[in-house]
Amino acid sequence: MEPPVQPCLLNQSLLFDQTTYPNYTEVVVLNRDRLYRQGDVLTVKVVARDKNQRLKTYGGDFFRARLVSSDRSLQASSAGHVTDHCNGTYTVQFPLYWVGGVSIKIQLVHPSDAVKVLQRLRQIPNKRVFYCKFADGKTKSKKSKSTQQCFSSNNPSLPPHRQCDFSKPEANGTWICEKPEKLPCSAITKCKWYYKGITRVLGFVSEAEKKLFEKPYLETELEVDPKEPIRVLETELPTPEHLPACTGNARESGASLGHWSGKVWKSAVCNVRVFTKEDIRQCLANKTVYMQAYLGGDNSQWNISVRFRFHHLPVQSKTWHSFDSYHYTVNELDANQGGPNMVIVLSLWSHFTKEPLDMIRSRLYAIRSAIHRLLRRSPGTRVFVRTGTTREHRGKLALEYYLLSSDWLAYQITEVIREVFREDPDVVLLDTWDMSVCQPGEDNVHPAYQGVLNPLLLEPPVQPCLLNQPLVFDQTTYPNYTEVVVLNRDRLYRKGDVLTVKVVARDKEGRPKTYGGDFFRARLVSSDGSLQASSAGHVTDHCNGTYTVQFPLYWVGDVSIKIQLVHPSEAVKVLHRLRQVPNKRDFNCTFVDVKTENNYTQQCFSSNNPSLPPHQQCDFSKPEANGTWICEKPEKLPCSAITKCRWNPDMSRVLGLVSPEEMKLFQKPYLETELGVDPKEPIRVLETELPTPEHLPACTGNTRESGASLGHWSGKVWKSAVCNVRVFTKEDIRQCLANKIVYLQVVQVGDNNKWNISVRYRFHHFPVQGNPWINFHDLRYIVDELDVTQGGPNTVVVLSLWAHFTAEPLDMIRSRLYAIRGAIHRLLWRSPGTRVFVRTGTTREHKEEKLEYYLLASDWLAYQITEVIRELFRADPDVVVLDTWDMSVCQPGEDYIHPDQTMVDNQLNRLFSHICPS
Repeated sequence: MEPPVQPCLLNQSLLFDQTTYPNYTEVVVLNRDRLYRQGDVLTVKVVARDKNQRLKTYGGDFFRARLVSSDRSLQASSAGHVTDHCNGTYTVQFPLYWVGGVSIKIQLVHPSDAVKVLQRLRQIPNKRVFYCKFADGKTKSKKSKSTQQCFSSNNPSLPPHRQCDFSKPEANGTWICEKPEKLPCSAITKCKWYYKGITRVLGFVSEAEKKLFEKPYLETELEVDPKEPIRVLETELPTPEHLPACTGNARESGASLGHWSGKVWKSAVCNVRVFTKEDIRQCLANKTVYMQAYLGGDNSQWNISVRFRFHHLPVQSKTWHSFDSYHYTVNELDANQGGPNMVIVLSLWSHFTKEPLDMIRSRLYAIRSAIHRLLRRSPGTRVFVRTGTTREHRGKLALEYYLLSSDWLAYQITEVIREVFREDPDVVLLDTWDMSVCQPGEDNVHPAYQGVLNPLLLEPPVQPCLLNQPLVFDQTTYPNYTEVVVLNRDRLYRKGDVLTVKVVARDKEGRPKTYGGDFFRARLVSSDGSLQASSAGHVTDHCNGTYTVQFPLYWVGDVSIKIQLVHPSEAVKVLHRLRQVPNKRDFNCTFVDVKTENNYTQQCFSSNNPSLPPHQQCDFSKPEANGTWICEKPEKLPCSAITKCRWNPDMSRVLGLVSPEEMKLFQKPYLETELGVDPKEPIRVLETELPTPEHLPACTGNTRESGASLGHWSGKVWKSAVCNVRVFTKEDIRQCLANKIVYLQVVQVGDNNKWNISVRYRFHHFPVQGNPWINFHDLRYIVDELDVTQGGPNTVVVLSLWAHFTAEPLDMIRSRLYAIRGAIHRLLWRSPGTRVFVRTGTTREHKEEKLEYYLLASDWLAYQITEVIRELFRADPDVVVLDTWDMSVCQPGEDYIHPDQTMVDNQLNRLFSHICPS
């Protein structure tokens, strides 16, 4: 085994008056007067001094060095590489990647004295507190349950006869629990990290040592001499397009060299491409990707399978997890079939910063051996190992988090990962440390994610192809001049082919548009009225005024193309701007004085209202559900006097947010206008041999099916192109749901006596757009409902959140869905076999074509929510997405927020086909 990472630390005892003091530490640019060009290396010398300005004679300080562009529009940044000379001086080298002014940013993260404290603390085992539960499954008495403390390292104070040892020597994994008095070790059920025990670490540091983790010694920027930016001139260097392909050889493996240019990382080692969603699908077509978290499934068109698995304890999670759900990475690798279409991505670091470095090192050596075994039996398997990143340290427990999760601790693990895997031919090292050191966003253990209440940044919000300049109304897409041309019109089309159409947007002067963002509704309909067939087309926006629409051909006969301009991009831009305005709708709640029975009606808000001072608020928000509900506080009543709430149906307020010119964008000819198609004649589709729905696989709920909206209407029956959706009679439904409990969102109804079917309804929490008054205490957040649901193989949960959120900022529904996804995972961990379905949005009516209904409930707004639902749940193994958007786009009936019986019956057929596939 290689020796552990040893930073350049002082050997003597801590001398606090010799601690590196940032105000007196010098940063000097060497060769300041030379001419620097792109491709050169800028070198900086750091001389550490204490608070008495004395030179330090030993090293070990931990710095964070960045180079940033002085021109903010460039938004470029890169990491500097620090060499510790172990004598109080350091050299920092910055490769120069771009042209223009550059500024040096060097931060003293920790002085060497603080690093010594971190190193000492790291060697202390079992600093964190974990508990596991043991239970006798045969009885429910209190005596049959026990909660015991567990340890991730050996505990010499616990005698062997009092231990339950779940360690795995072949994985170098240790997990030991206190043995229950009256239960066997095999009775273990679930485990969790006790987060309140984090304060325990404070007992290991003195008051003087604690001061080392306060300003000015903590994360302080150093002054640079000279302060002026350095000018970098142009030179001839290979651009990323001229760099070699990223083949995964040892020269590239682990190489972190590169820089940020805006929001794109430009590698200096190999050509890192910018992948679109389509590129990703093609890249991963027919591949299986293994990660460490939850299990996902196949993409229906490209046959992509993503499977997730978390590593074994010590996992720092506040919630209870089934002990059987934990698997050592070694065991997972040894059970993996591998092969050229198998991709494995490993990331082990963040949960090990609190542990002795030997623990992660020994785990990684065992994993490396398992990788070699996998590659010997399955050549061609691709294995990637990711390094650590910088992270946040915030909140009331900031000191504890520095002591247990400092970036210095994470960097030591990154160094170990580099040493273990950098020269390994079987592994590609994804070295992300430099990327995080100079990232444009904030530090976070989950990069670009700022916490539970703002999960939008984990996955970027849906961003349509919108114009970024001010509205120019005479350039608005004009349907009369917009072209729809069938490509390859003269070819012979057969059932199973794809018909492609090109749309060229033009303004009212006939000029081609140069930007995208138009919102279309595309359908294919049978020319033979007796067939009554229809399907949806899928629009690709090329962001340059042209669009491609693809129509899978599902039936034989003549077909006609119907493409409607729902909104031009200028109208979409208005909708996009309005959506970001919070509290556009009026809600009121009543507060009742029980003594006098006097009512007080107050205005309430579904988003924060900065104009309402805190002392005038009744805040009924639920942070764990990412739900906000704030009311004006009655003068003479407590907040607890709230009784009922309702939405004010007067929506005219939103009209004050748009100009008269903008209003015209929501009138004919710009609103919901059919486009002329060239040629106008129907296209004939000939017969071919394709699997019919009877020959399609059963709807088992894997992610190849989950979210798949592909299919068509044949009369009043929806024919899925993905799995065999059965047509259920009433008798079939009774048999399918016998002995099951089905949870929806509204009011409760009771049991069916014969079949023992229980259907329970519950509406989601505000903002609910309903005119009648609703008892406030009857409303529950879905997160709370899921957390109290018992679950199990006979429980079905169906969720549908979109219609009441179209008027709200997209952040609201996205953050709610993130919280719901977490609750679903908790439900499945404690009750495996529970079936959970999430339904997408549908098209809807807009009463009397009133402007207010388009501004607050346009189909474009609903489609953006549908896209968010797809992104969040499509690859989630615990959820089946009932994607009903295409069904509604081409439905035989009229658009309606509450679909007609035909739509309802066919949505239920899809649901029941997953519950009872045969």
